[in-house]
Amino acid sequence: MAEGLKDYIWECVREAPSAFRRGVVAVTVLANVAIGVGLYLGWHLNAFTTLQLWTAAVALGALEIVLVLPYRLWKSNKAEIAALKTPGTPFPDWKIRELFYYLRPDDLLDDNNWQKVGGDVLDKLSTGQVTAWGRLGGGGDHRPLRRLETSFWSEARFTYTFLADENSDDASHAYVSNFIDAHLSYSDIQFNKAQALHIWPR
Repeated sequence: MAEGLKDYIWECVREAPSAFRRGVVAVTVLANVAIGVGLYLGWHLNAFTTLQLWTAAVALGALEIVLVLPYRLWKSNKAEIAALKTPGTPFPDWKIRELFYYLRPDDLLDDNNWQKVGGDVLDKLSTGQVTAWGRLGGGGDHRPLRRLETSFWSEARFTYTFLADENSDDASHAYVSNFIDAHLSYSDIQFNKAQALHIWPR
């Protein structure tokens, strides 16, 4: 807390010269406008002294620091937080079983809820909103993880074996069975947790 206050005070000190310069410009413009309006209306206004102009400039600069600077800092911090929440280059670090139980923690295995969750996940995968990785085939041959393209997910189906057994990484988790691909399947499907939480926030 003390460190944050110190940073804020330092930011105010750094901003003070610029705020003062803007205050001088604003006061000069306003003073000239006031004198011009006075002459137009037939009033005889005395020229403002340097002390008056500088005092007004200091007041405007202080007002800017008190009112405008906190808003600018808040807006900047909000943008940075949003950027941090939005994943950059994703990598696999979350098992598919963990994702499903995150999306439906209480009644995933009731009333075909796993299929509802599966449909939602497939929609996000086939439209490229979320990325998944998997190992080609199964059977424990430990092939390297590869990023699965959206074209696979547009025809894919989940086997849901990962819901029944948490140690089913070697079994097929998703497959495509058609004339072109014959029977193409992937095991040990994983997601990037930060990306998934961004797509499915609580």
